[in-house]
Amino acid sequence: MKFDNKVVAKRLKFLRVMAGQTQAETAKSLNISRSCLANYETERRIPDEDILTLFAKHFGVRMSYLTGISSGDVYHGEEELFELIPENGILDLSRISPEGRIALLQFYSFLKEK
Repeated sequence: MKFDNKVVAKRLKFLRVMAGQTQAETAKSLNISRSCLANYETERRIPDEDILTLFAKHFGVRMSYLTGISSGDVYHGEEELFELIPENGILDLSRISPEGRIALLQFYSFLKEK
């Protein structure tokens, strides 16, 4: 399977951060080392298909999402979302209006129920 490793790396980090997990927590639940996961997230290692399947199942996403490939096409338009995630994984909400924060919390509550 051919895919863009840059997309995989960014999506792995995005999914992990959105799940509220540290690298250590995710690595432990997948039975891989934290350094191995860090290398996948920074493009230093390329995951094989078995590892990609493991990640997809863990995060509840399709392999086509994780690799950025669907029916031979590459997904576009999510780069700006990935760029919002700082290195420490903590989202800065300081520039979000009070109304936006309420909407964000309501959406978060909705997602927790799913």
